[in-house]
Amino acid sequence: MTKPNHLRRTFSECFAMSLDVLIGGVLLVVLVCGFGTPASAATSRTRDGSSTGDVVQIEPVPRFTESEVRALIEKPSVTFTVDNPRIASGGQAVLSWRVENADTASISGLGGVSLSGTRTVKPTEKTTYTLSATNRNGTVSKSVTVDISTLAVVTNLRIVAPALLLENVAYNFVDEAASATWASSVPLTFGGAGGARGWARVVNSVRAEDNKDYEKVLQVSPENKADGFVYGEYAVAIPPNAKLRATVSFTAGHGSPDGATVSVQVRAPSVARRVKPSWKQVLTKTIMRDNKLDAVEVDLSAWANQKVSIRLVVNAHSNATDDLVLWIAPRIIK
Repeated sequence: MTKPNHLRRTFSECFAMSLDVLIGGVLLVVLVCGFGTPASAATSRTRDGSSTGDVVQIEPVPRFTESEVRALIEKPSVTFTVDNPRIASGGQAVLSWRVENADTASISGLGGVSLSGTRTVKPTEKTTYTLSATNRNGTVSKSVTVDISTLAVVTNLRIVAPALLLENVAYNFVDEAASATWASSVPLTFGGAGGARGWARVVNSVRAEDNKDYEKVLQVSPENKADGFVYGEYAVAIPPNAKLRATVSFTAGHGSPDGATVSVQVRAPSVARRVKPSWKQVLTKTIMRDNKLDAVEVDLSAWANQKVSIRLVVNAHSNATDDLVLWIAPRIIK
């Protein structure tokens, strides 16, 4: 019997690996030839190992990649995180997930979801979210928990630093913001937002660069031009041993600011009647988008027992488009 041309290969051309297949009582020995491509024919033998001399034609077996094999035998791979596991009351957290080798995915309380994505949640109580991914080999689950901060019922001042509960606050710039005089290159009406000439308002809840939410914050935007500015001018009676303290930050998730400069100016009444009082710059600080807050403090003891004017100023750098600045808990303590 003459062998077909496609069987004229030596053993050295084939891998020393065989696949024994039992078909109709005959044990087939399939030699795997080339680089992973099964031979197109096989010799047959009986159960006792003797050859029948027959040649059985078979179809080539497709070659699988490693990823395809894993998909056939492994359960899904799941990554599930939360950006802020502890939020203030009324705050929010962002769930992020990525699932591989799965047919379906779902999150408890949210229902079916895509195999990768994000979702903003605003739980009102401690909540555990469970992501479940399923394929033919089974289901894999992973959970994250979002808790509600016990400080949620107090002011943002206490959220910034609980130690401030011991401070004796003589003046709160946020509470008095509506009574201050606001201006850029033109007078501004307090409470507006989005104007190209600049604006200022109080927001009840906002996320700062540290990815935390703060309540009742003074949010300002300088005039939208290079070196644009905005300021609020307050009339304040300064007690003895007074200090001005605040925390400043860009608003999170609002563009890509190129930096800004915050400053505090003080003007006291002139002793001489005909001398116009001048502004004194008592603080200048450059802030950048760096995912952290910047603390500021000014010693006001030089103006003890005087009624002075104080300006909270924000100056843009080369571009003011994204300069949305937060004054968090600006106050005078004594």
